[in-house]
This record gives sequence, C-alpha cells and structure tokens, in this order.
Amino acid sequence: YKVIFSYENDREIRTFYNASGKRVKNDRKVYKEVYTLDENNVKKQLNFYDLDEKPMKSNWKIAEYQWQKTEKYTVEKRYNLKGKLVNISPYFPFGITGIVLDEKGVPKGHYNLNERLEIVENRHGVASYQDTYDKIGNHITYTYHDKDDNLTKNQWGYAIGEKVYDELGNNIGLNLYDTNK
Repeated sequence: YKVIFSYENDREIRTFYNASGKRVKNDRKVYKEVYTLDENNVKKQLNFYDLDEKPMKSNWKIAEYQWQKTEKYTVEKRYNLKGKLVNISPYFPFGITGIVLDEKGVPKGHYNLNERLEIVENRHGVASYQDTYDKIGNHITYTYHDKDDNLTKNQWGYAIGEKVYDELGNNIGLNLYDTNK
C-alpha cells in the first residue's frame, strides 16, 4: 500500500495504490483525495474521487470538507454529492463543527455549532467532544460535554472513553465511564 502525493497549482493530490501499483481505496473508501490550499498553503477544502476521476462520497457519505479559520475555531462543514450539509459521521449528529487546536496543532475540542457559529447541543445533549493525548502522541481520552462544558453522556450511554496502550504503544483496550467516572 502506498500513497503518491502530487501538487498542481493550489492543490495537494493523494492517490492510493497497492503493492502491485493498482489503484485502491484508502481507509475512507475513496481512490483519490484532493486538497485545495489557500494562499498560505493551508488546507481549506477536501474532495474525493473515484477511478474515473468523478466526485465520490466516502464511507461516511461525505464528498467534500470545507474549513474556514475564524478567531475562535477552524469551522468545518461537510457536504454530500448533492451539496447538502451532512453530519460529521453517520452515527454522530454534529453539523457545523468548530475545531479548537492545541499548541501543537492537534485537535483538542470539537464543538457542535449552529449557523451563527454558536455552541449548541445535538439531539442527544452533546455540544462538544474533547480529546487528550499523551506526551508521545497517543490519543488517550475523549470526553463528551453539554453546552455549559459539563460532562454528559453521549447516545451510547457514556461520557468518557479512556484508551489503554501497551508498552509498545499499541491500543489494547478501552474503558468507558459515566459522568462520575
């Protein structure tokens, strides 16, 4: 499995191949990812393509991502092939998402936003999920919060997911907790 990176004007193109050089799908189930870059070479859009170079949707039914930097967030919007706004994933209802990055540029918080970019709860009472990483970059916890930043249970009935790693850094387990841990 390999990825070929190429650059054309304001685009970064990632094409996926198997060991024999045949085009294959990646983990998003797409054959090609095309990122559009802004004037500072920051990614502002991502589109997916099939073997015939036609737009396609990912395994999460997303055909296009758009990112816009505001003072507070990187605002992410996702669209299907018909140009309709879609959720962050088929199983998690988060529409427009405000992403907050830590000092290393890693996402530490994802906020569900309305059209005015205000934090709102989804139908399950979740307004954000927040991530924690250890010093070597392992994603160790994720937590769910209401609009007031209090821990809250998600639709699967837990508020905290805590990953367990072995001494080699392999994820070997997951502990799930309610709001009282």
